[in-house]
Amino acid sequence: MILESLGRSTQLDQRIQQSFEVLLLDLLDSALEHSVPSSCANLRSEILPTKLRRAKELVAAELGNPALRPENIGHAIGVSRRALYHLFSQIGETPMSYVRVQRLQEAARRLRSAKVEDTTVTRIAYDLGFADPSHFCRLFRAQYGMTPRQWGNAARSD
Repeated sequence: MILESLGRSTQLDQRIQQSFEVLLLDLLDSALEHSVPSSCANLRSEILPTKLRRAKELVAAELGNPALRPENIGHAIGVSRRALYHLFSQIGETPMSYVRVQRLQEAARRLRSAKVEDTTVTRIAYDLGFADPSHFCRLFRAQYGMTPRQWGNAARSD
């Protein structure tokens, strides 16, 4: 009801309205989390893996979207930003670290493919949502111990 009223409000700036909505959802989520009887805790624990699976599926489908952010992921699966961070903490990740790892794994797969001659490292970086190819190269090197070009050349020499 509150969110519906906010949606009709024309006096609030769009960003302020979105921040207020997220705050309200976080407060409600926190209140519900603390008021859930122990018999319902099992039901809640069954819902979490489903939400996490949906979040992972969304990330896989949107790897190339440079605007993929925790807010978008949470909104798409029906959880607050705070709840999304809680979901990913169960696998020892943050939402954005998970996105980054998935993008780098897909880049490694593409670089290893036989058609890599047709695709540049820069093109792969942009296709996977990286805004800066040099930042992509630094992240790739930190993850795999070699540059994307070295990775691709090693695959072709095998």
